[in-house]
Amino acid sequence: MANFNPFALPDDLWSLPKSDLLDTLPEESLFNHDIEKLLQLDLSFGAELNPKTETLFPTAPWGELFPPLSLPPRKPPLQSEEVEKSEADSAIAISEDPWLDAASTVSEDQVGIALAEKLTTCADRILSPWQGELISWETFLSDGYCSQTNPFVTEARSHIIDAVIQRHDSPTGEPPKNVIQTDVLIYCLLHLAQGHDSFLFRFNADKMEFEMTRENLRISGASVGATEKVVGKYRKCGNQLRTLQAFAASVYADSSNACKTRVALAACVQIVNVAVQHRLTVVFTDIKSLLQLDDIVNVPALILDALLQIVDKVKSKKLDYQLLSVTFNQIQQSEYQSDWLRKLLLLMLQRITHPWLTMVSKAIGILIEKSAFSDDIFEDEGFFIELEEPSPREGEEEPHIDLVFIPSNIPSFLTLEEAERIYETARGLRLIRRFYPEHPLLVDHSIERHVMRWNFSWEELQAIDLEAATHEKRLQLAMQSFNLNRNSRFRKPSNPSRATGIHRTYEFECFGKTDDEIQTGLATSLSNMNIEPERKFGFEGDTDHSLGNEAFTVEPTQPQRMSSAKYPPPLSITFSLSLNPILQAQARLANMACMRLLFKERNVRNQFELLHSFLLFGDGVYVSRLSASLFSEDLASGATNSGIRSGIAIGGWGLQLGIRTDWPPASSELRLALMGIMTECYAADVGRGKGHKENDDLPGGLSFMVREMSEDEEERCKNPDSLEALDFLQVRYKPQSPFDTVVDAASLVKYDRLFKHLLRIIRMLYVVNQLFGNTNLLRGKKQAAATVHPTVLRFRIEAHFFVSVLAKYMFETGVETVWKEFARKLDEIERRLERYDIADKYGEMESLGQLAAYHNSCLDQMLFATMLRLRQQPVLNLIEEIFAMILKFAKMVRVQQKQGVVDPRTPTDDASFERLYNKFRRRVGIFINVARALSERRGYGGLAKRESDRSKDAVRGPGDAAEGGALGQLLVRLEMSSYYIDAAKKL
Repeated sequence: MANFNPFALPDDLWSLPKSDLLDTLPEESLFNHDIEKLLQLDLSFGAELNPKTETLFPTAPWGELFPPLSLPPRKPPLQSEEVEKSEADSAIAISEDPWLDAASTVSEDQVGIALAEKLTTCADRILSPWQGELISWETFLSDGYCSQTNPFVTEARSHIIDAVIQRHDSPTGEPPKNVIQTDVLIYCLLHLAQGHDSFLFRFNADKMEFEMTRENLRISGASVGATEKVVGKYRKCGNQLRTLQAFAASVYADSSNACKTRVALAACVQIVNVAVQHRLTVVFTDIKSLLQLDDIVNVPALILDALLQIVDKVKSKKLDYQLLSVTFNQIQQSEYQSDWLRKLLLLMLQRITHPWLTMVSKAIGILIEKSAFSDDIFEDEGFFIELEEPSPREGEEEPHIDLVFIPSNIPSFLTLEEAERIYETARGLRLIRRFYPEHPLLVDHSIERHVMRWNFSWEELQAIDLEAATHEKRLQLAMQSFNLNRNSRFRKPSNPSRATGIHRTYEFECFGKTDDEIQTGLATSLSNMNIEPERKFGFEGDTDHSLGNEAFTVEPTQPQRMSSAKYPPPLSITFSLSLNPILQAQARLANMACMRLLFKERNVRNQFELLHSFLLFGDGVYVSRLSASLFSEDLASGATNSGIRSGIAIGGWGLQLGIRTDWPPASSELRLALMGIMTECYAADVGRGKGHKENDDLPGGLSFMVREMSEDEEERCKNPDSLEALDFLQVRYKPQSPFDTVVDAASLVKYDRLFKHLLRIIRMLYVVNQLFGNTNLLRGKKQAAATVHPTVLRFRIEAHFFVSVLAKYMFETGVETVWKEFARKLDEIERRLERYDIADKYGEMESLGQLAAYHNSCLDQMLFATMLRLRQQPVLNLIEEIFAMILKFAKMVRVQQKQGVVDPRTPTDDASFERLYNKFRRRVGIFINVARALSERRGYGGLAKRESDRSKDAVRGPGDAAEGGALGQLLVRLEMSSYYIDAAKKL
């Protein structure tokens, strides 16, 4: 046992299990018929199988070169004359073709030498006292156990396989012409993997693939099919490399029309291709085998395959957001397929999104270049923020161009809330640029700024929070100084400090130096020239270098078990974690600057009060003067010269609506009647203390104008007794900068609808108040005292009650209550501005969009409370029908009293009054029933789809639940009993 060698190879390494040992081979045995079919042997070879020793081909020319199926007998087998004849027939002459493998051919001497060595080895192994063997249960239980050797030809040596293949391919014994030397094939495969041509492979540009220059080649020890499978992997690698190169070249050839993300993807492809080619640039003589070459090419092939999958997905995409979304989704699906490849994929994503992140950085003011904040970034098609079409306005030399938010262009990794914040920040910076081009948020005042980047590790994401806080603190101090001193302390430095940190290379100089210094300089210069230059990838600095270096050095690693704290963050949230800290900081700074500009320096509250006073009738003096000018019979008419002279004498003119038949008035008459009303009221109230003079223009060009109407609307306006008689009157207002950012076109449309509706209410109030005077005058006549029908008096009282209650609800609940809520919101913003001016850190502040949303939400609630929403149209139609009945009743009273022009077509008999009154009561009852049904409906009053829904915190908070109770207040005032409802049931 002392001589036992545990590391010796066992003799029965290739033996079969014991259960497979048979004394005789069955006829259907694998070792009888299947081997014949596999090797295409003739019957003479099949008959020479030895059933006792089960040795394959004992008398074949190359039979002893195969591993034996069992231990050979102690006595060496003798060679017969047939063996010698077969050996002579199978001798292979060395071909003169330089591509053929000379080592794969066999001569007579080589066969004899190999046979002698084999016999000597077998004899030494048999005579040896101790043999290496595999320890198994069979050898443990039986001392004389002897297993069979593996019978498969593929487990034999290469020259045996070559002999079998030659026997199969050339029964006549002709020398092979398709065996290539292994070192030559390795050389060609290495060039093939690099995407280069060689004398075995040529690239077909039409088919975009490599083709072999000679077919059916093989290497020693492998068949043609096996060789082609080996070549296939390298051919795929070369094809992928060429495909990626062609993609990058096509993008660069059409770079003027390609989007920035597509160009970035082409740059990423080029960087990875260069890194892969550097990685495959190895010394050819160092590669000893195909397995070593396979190990070298394996990782580059996986890298190219991952990159080609991305390129294939985005080939048909043209816009930035499409390419970004597809690339992100593809990398998100592939990031955990190979742990060692994850970092490279994330670096690819970082490089591809770099131009888009640069655009976002410019949009929110983080990246400041040589020029100030410009609109060039919004001209890029595919970005979710674009410039609207120029719309020239009257009185403006240059058309105002605002930004447009396009939610459909948002990439999949960016949330809607984040995109809206970027949009609002960009709008705020454009507003600041109009008034303060040298603001610290817009111009580089030697302030170190944060660099936006997409990070993928917890450590980097935590570092971003600290960088964002430092960035915000620096800009806050700069803004506070700017607000105090304006541009005195903030001037662009002539020599930026960042230029002082430039690395200076060695400069060799001879003049004015001694010989020793020159010799030292020469030695230093030569030593610098011997230093290997640092490998650089791309032109984007660290981003490109990190990507190229990772593709050059990445290696497969075994997966390691990690604790939950070491797991990387999910890719789906990494962008939000990378973006939000700096975006929120920049948004707070921009919002603070915008609100300060609007409230403290431009006093936007004056504009809101102006709109409230003149479009929502919040100024009582203005309402009184306008009512007198439109309806009063005491003012002179400006339609005639005598009326003009009378107006000069009494100090004003009026349109006298209600006692005239020629309508609408001429433009000159309208101008005389409304002249000076707005100017005098503004100077007396809103403009008091602000230096406004009576001859000065009102803010925003506020004035009366004639509305543009359709033919049908014009026809209804021609009737002075119709409800639409004053619909032609409109208030013109054009918000100037910066107020146009919060008073948009949508809000002006809502103001106009409210103005037209409230003007009708004011007219109805004047009409029902005049009814008291007309009916009292009628009753005061002695002859006619008995002719006043009770229905007329009842109709007058109920009409006055309905209109006064409805008007009080419209003005007090529908307009003033909502406006006070909006005013409280403005007060809150001003208080926070005062507090943040002296605070160490700015807090949350509303953006321009949020302030505009508060304003629009306020108007939406007014439209709802005054029943001007689209879904409230049936209720509004009932109100207008009731108003029309009251106007008809007023006309009948005037005709009966013979005031104004007598219309013989207007009935004044008691029956007509009775019919009109019954119809009035029935319509009022229907209106109350409909209003009650709406107020009791679940969900009524919550504006689920507000136009200003982007602001979750509206004036009254989310849901606007207070609107549902407003209609209930109107019902309580109109019907505390069932008076109208019972009348509606009876009639």
